[in-house]
Amino acid sequence: LRQQGDLRRAQGRDAHWLSSITLFLAGAVFAVLLILLAIEAHQDKVLNDIAMRENNDLEKKYEIG
Repeated sequence: LRQQGDLRRAQGRDAHWLSSITLFLAGAVFAVLLILLAIEAHQDKVLNDIAMRENNDLEKKYEIG
């Protein structure tokens, strides 16, 4: 009976480490996704600014009058 109790405690420790590693990896993936989202939002802002400037330049170039 004592060996069975020791075995259960060892399995519990293994499960604890496995769940800790899994939780850490999930957090790391979430952090990377947030960083990528921030990069994409910045790129979107920059590209919209460039497109707006080009549009304004074309309107000035082809203005009638």
